[in-house]
Amino acid sequence: MTLRRRDAGATLQLVYVVLLFTSYRGAAEESEEQTESSEPRVAPWFTSEPPSRAVFASGAGARLACAARGDPPPAITWTTEDGQELLSDQHRRVYSNGSLEIAPTPTGTSVGGNGVSVVRCRASNAHGVALSAPVTLLPVADDSWEAVVTAWPAAVGGVAMLTCGVAGLSSTGDEDEGDELEVALWYHGERVIDVPPPTPETRYLSAGNTLLIRSVTERDAGTYGCLARHRATRRSRRARPAELRVSRGATGAVPAPAAAARTIRAAAGAAACLPCATSLHPGPHYTWYREREGRLQPVAGEGDTWIWAGGAALCVRAARTAAGAWLCKAYSALGDATARLRLLVDVPLTITLHPQLVVAASGSTVRFNCSASDEEAALSWRHDGAPVAGAGGAGTASLVLRGVTRAARGVYQCEARRGTRAAQASAELRLGG
Repeated sequence: MTLRRRDAGATLQLVYVVLLFTSYRGAAEESEEQTESSEPRVAPWFTSEPPSRAVFASGAGARLACAARGDPPPAITWTTEDGQELLSDQHRRVYSNGSLEIAPTPTGTSVGGNGVSVVRCRASNAHGVALSAPVTLLPVADDSWEAVVTAWPAAVGGVAMLTCGVAGLSSTGDEDEGDELEVALWYHGERVIDVPPPTPETRYLSAGNTLLIRSVTERDAGTYGCLARHRATRRSRRARPAELRVSRGATGAVPAPAAAARTIRAAAGAAACLPCATSLHPGPHYTWYREREGRLQPVAGEGDTWIWAGGAALCVRAARTAAGAWLCKAYSALGDATARLRLLVDVPLTITLHPQLVVAASGSTVRFNCSASDEEAALSWRHDGAPVAGAGGAGTASLVLRGVTRAARGVYQCEARRGTRAAQASAELRLGG
């Protein structure tokens, strides 16, 4: 009898150990389901995507490339924003290698035909569907424009101002992009002006499409020209010269900042200068402000900013952290004037998605985490190309899938959009175990 009780007790202990091991193993497996798998991805993912903004000369057309990988190799097609497949016609040609060619478009007609202005690349195989970020088609008519130089009268000892503008160029209509032209060179007569990188001591200063010259002398009088280049098509044109007149003596008038460009573009991390010069001599008193959350904060030219020629321009050492609205006020005994400027920084919109491959057990919970480089970008989710209702956010977002089933397999994408800028990242979910 005692032996049987001992055997029964040993049996119960063995059952308890087995149950404990099984519970531990199940918990470990459930934990492993939330980590990224080291197995190769088989659902489609893009190795080459078209840009989210396709700016091109309407008379030349454009060609967009797209490539994706997967097992089996995915089929590449192109669709409209609402998912309709694009087929080759007189407006476009779809190639078997994944490229989309937009035909030259006469001014005033629809660029993609039938009102198509936003397209996507679509990659699909047996394991899922992936869509590229939306591509906004932005044609510009750049065959009839000309560069124009404007020169304001200057006084000896003051600051001279010249701007390089454009006439006859259509705009993309995107306020976040600023001017479509950039100034490649400045000329004084036939001599190319050496405009060095900006410092507080430089005599010549380039601020957007404006050239500023401090401590003007009579030798600075004469004709000035510029060479303007289209940002998208890279076509260049030299402007007809304009005459800079230089006079002696003081000038008296209400300050009038003459900078024609109210939007300045700069590369991320590069120095950038904002112009607020007037033709007064002696120069007025300048005060600079930065607008943040609807409030103006005075800028004294310290830290990451510095003042040029008493405030005729304000420069920032690293444009990445200086994007946004700026304001300059010029005061004299006869009155004051205000100039509002905007600094745009060319920072690519990027997106991060983790994990990129999950092999999950049926009924388990899976979480995907997404973040964008621009905290104000709107985030949304897709599953095999279809929007996931109620999922998204701004800056960062998570997608939680509870009790996954066979229907949950496939490609999950997080997409970031702000204006015409967009980016996407994809992940794959498989069922296993």
